Amino acid sequence: MKWLVQVALRERVLVYLTALTIVALGVFSYENLQIEPYPDISPLMVRVLTQWPGRGAEEVERQITLPVEIAINGTPGMEIQRSISMYGLSVVIAIFRDGINDFEARHRIYNRISQANLPSGIVPVLDINTPATGEIFRYTLSGAPPDELKTLDDWVLERRFKEIPGVADESGMGGWIRQYQILLDLARLRDFNLTLGQVVSAVSAANNNVGAYVLNFGETAEVVRGIGLLRNRHDIENIMVAEVKGTPVLVKDIGSVQIGPQPRLGRVGRNFDNDTVEGVVLLLRGANTRHVLRHVHEKIREIEKHDLPKGVRIRPFYDRTDLMNWTLHTVIENLLLGITLVLLTLYLFLGNVRSALIVAATIPVALLAAFSFMKWKGISANLLSLGAIDFGILVDASVIVVENIYRHLMEDRPENERPTEAIYRAVSEVQGATVFSTLIVFSAYVPLIFMKGVEGKIFTPMAFTMGGGLLAAVFLSMTLSPALSSSLLSRIPPHEDTWLMRSVKESYAVILSFVLKNRAITLSIAGGILFLTMGVIFPRLGTEFLPKLEENNLYIRATYPVAISLPYGARITDAIRRMVLEVPEVETVTSEEGRPDDAYDVGGFWNAEFAIFFRPRSAWRKGIDKEIIQKEILEKLHTIPGVTYNVSQYIEDNVEEAVSGVKGQNSLKIFGPDPVVLERLGRQSMALLRTVKGFHDLGMFRIRGGPELLVRVDPMSCARYGVHAQDVENVLQTAVGGIAVTQVLKEEKRFDVTVRLTKAYRKDLKAIRSILVDSPDGSHIPLSQLATIEVKKGNTYIFREQNSRYVPVKFSIRGRDMGSAVEEARQVLSRSLSLPEGYRIRWYGEYKEMRDAQRRLLILTPLAVGLMFLLLYWSYRSVKYALLQLLSVPFALIGGVWALFLTGYPLSISAAIGFLSLFGIAIQDGMILINFVTSLRQRGMDMHSALLEGGRLRVRPVLMTALLAGFGLLPAALSTGIGNQAQKPLAIVIVGGVVTAILFTLLVLPVVYSLSGKLPVFQEEGFGAVSRDPQSGTSA
Repeated sequence: MKWLVQVALRERVLVYLTALTIVALGVFSYENLQIEPYPDISPLMVRVLTQWPGRGAEEVERQITLPVEIAINGTPGMEIQRSISMYGLSVVIAIFRDGINDFEARHRIYNRISQANLPSGIVPVLDINTPATGEIFRYTLSGAPPDELKTLDDWVLERRFKEIPGVADESGMGGWIRQYQILLDLARLRDFNLTLGQVVSAVSAANNNVGAYVLNFGETAEVVRGIGLLRNRHDIENIMVAEVKGTPVLVKDIGSVQIGPQPRLGRVGRNFDNDTVEGVVLLLRGANTRHVLRHVHEKIREIEKHDLPKGVRIRPFYDRTDLMNWTLHTVIENLLLGITLVLLTLYLFLGNVRSALIVAATIPVALLAAFSFMKWKGISANLLSLGAIDFGILVDASVIVVENIYRHLMEDRPENERPTEAIYRAVSEVQGATVFSTLIVFSAYVPLIFMKGVEGKIFTPMAFTMGGGLLAAVFLSMTLSPALSSSLLSRIPPHEDTWLMRSVKESYAVILSFVLKNRAITLSIAGGILFLTMGVIFPRLGTEFLPKLEENNLYIRATYPVAISLPYGARITDAIRRMVLEVPEVETVTSEEGRPDDAYDVGGFWNAEFAIFFRPRSAWRKGIDKEIIQKEILEKLHTIPGVTYNVSQYIEDNVEEAVSGVKGQNSLKIFGPDPVVLERLGRQSMALLRTVKGFHDLGMFRIRGGPELLVRVDPMSCARYGVHAQDVENVLQTAVGGIAVTQVLKEEKRFDVTVRLTKAYRKDLKAIRSILVDSPDGSHIPLSQLATIEVKKGNTYIFREQNSRYVPVKFSIRGRDMGSAVEEARQVLSRSLSLPEGYRIRWYGEYKEMRDAQRRLLILTPLAVGLMFLLLYWSYRSVKYALLQLLSVPFALIGGVWALFLTGYPLSISAAIGFLSLFGIAIQDGMILINFVTSLRQRGMDMHSALLEGGRLRVRPVLMTALLAGFGLLPAALSTGIGNQAQKPLAIVIVGGVVTAILFTLLVLPVVYSLSGKLPVFQEEGFGAVSRDPQSGTSA
């Protein structure tokens, strides 16, 4: 690569133009790069939704869910199959392995469900193609009655938002859908000797337009249209049902027609508004969030100007832009502080502003080159991983090069040597060590590229960014740094080190001499500290999956008694909102009870969800933080009996449900065939888990207990009266539940026309028993004589996974690390819970993701260390020298472990990735020192003198590279800003680890090296071998 340095020094303008081109491409790539504040860590899911209005959970499971499950079993690429059956709805979820294209996955499922054997008229549909983090914008409407707001949202706003590229859909909830309801009087029907079936047929047949082609009138042709469509309530009232004794019987003669609500499945409230309409804008999977939200804001301004009736307002309460801005502010603040510390460190060690600026110039060019690489490969980024970028590591290659250039230029040079020759000589000396040490740091990030699951989705972009940045940085260190040095440093006169470096070198020389004379004491202390750290402190760290991203909100799920009705549940929901608003820091509370009509979200009347948003921090009471606010809210809510809660955050809640299939941070799933046994085991498990410290938000999702009015048609009784069983069921469905028979078209809107008995004939069990069914001979038979009617408890919510029923017990872990808490719980259950044959327990949620990630890291970490060893061996051509450098790894662990312990952070996946990065940094520092000392020995210097001289000349680059790596992430380690939580453990590990890495490299490694006097000096034929300069006596 020496030719590259020669070209860079000879063609400096070309180098500068190349750097500017990289910058321009990087800026363009960044503007078009998909950057999320929080990555979509959920697996690729395809949901099959099938609505069957009015049907119970068991019937939905048997006739809808099971046939769909059977149809999609064995779909290529599908790893897990889950399903939920509930009142009127079946949701079957196919989860695919990583690497499957979302459109291909949807196509495979779509082809499969067409083979499902379903009841007549039932058509399953694929859910919206949006990720778990796809709810990017939420709003409510105000200024009109709920039915008008609902109509406006369904027929105007939804269409307008779906015009935006990148918007998958808009899902509305709340308000009520208009219906034209024909309420029949059973007594009047009997008076005219009419049946419900006749009314249904008459109404259905009365709503039609026809075409009669055209008539030619001279030069013109006129289209002939027969207009018979229903337009309003008056038209419906005057539909003729039959003719009795020459007199037409109209709908209004046998009942009434009113505009009323379709049976409501859910309800929305906001602050003190108990019944409003909510809209959720959903992101298309793979779309650019920043761009889509910008268009959403533009579209809202357009809608407000042209589409909203007077007085109606769109009132946003959740905008992902806010989280993006908060997180971006934290990231930029940390990065700017990190860059400032890097520049300050460079200046203090080099004592020259120009040298510091030459090194710093690598940062933007390398980072933008990495963005170009990510854009080219189609890799998205997230602010969590970008915040973990260590600019100190990115400049290490340039630090090594520029420091050596600067040292050569400030020392006395031969009079006839030009500055460019000195620069070339300086770069050539450190070229091998620079390239190899950078490759070793790069190798620490290689395993991250192969990570899967949640941790892979979060940190793989960081690996590509850092990996691409490091490769660009080492290229720039061989081109841009020499070229800039030639332009800016050529006229530097020879001078001494700064006072700081003189003091450091003098102090280090004394300390190094001491440790070399007391090698046994030094190694004993180092070994003792290593044993204390790994044997005592490390086991006490505890484990967790990932720190939670602070979203500046709370999301609370309340679980009511399973048999609760929507109106009664609404009273509790409204009371909860008022309680939450009593907390001064709360600005907005929205509530959702039940589920939306489009089945986008799944929930019964017993499920209520509260999104809580806060005022600006400056308006909070003194000494108040989010944890205290959460505690105050829960203290208020726990005064309501019979209600359990799960506390999360908005994005976090959606992701938790997508990952585990349960609305909670973690869950215990008990699998088995019998719902009664499952519930018993669930209650026993929940009682046992309550005894374990750290378990909170415990709750079991009830699958039984919902009251059902069962009407069992008796075939023998039907046969006695000559009535078909289906006729009885049709009467029951029409009379009690109502049936939509046609629609009224209002411009582009459609509203159902339903037929149903008036409330007096279905208000209670006695009235339902008295409903009359017509027989072929014209007699009227009470329903109670054709069927047995009783109220029993049935299944309300049936969970299935991998073709087996289960009951979930949800829980959260607080006040304790997750790993030890769940391990204790597993032991408690294994001792005290007896499972019948055919039943089993599985753990899901963050705990399962943590265990899976740990297993993957147990494979990837040795691979990373092995890759480092191969590079070291390639460099030294010596196993012993390679192993000597690997000694840096365990001693670097010491600082990282103590940093976690002292800050109270458990060992998370983020921290583990920090340790991987730390390994490369520690080995790099060792190479800087040992390569130089070995080159001195190659020139005949004795071991002791070589160590002292090498230490004196290499202490600056060792300190600079390590401290820059630490200072680059120090702001992230100390920051408490929103969006900093995921990278904070990583930063803490690196900041703490570089301290012990420096101490080991400068104090312990020379001692170990001095004991290796019998080791053969490695030969120079290795690619990473040092170059000797007999005149200067310097090397890599």
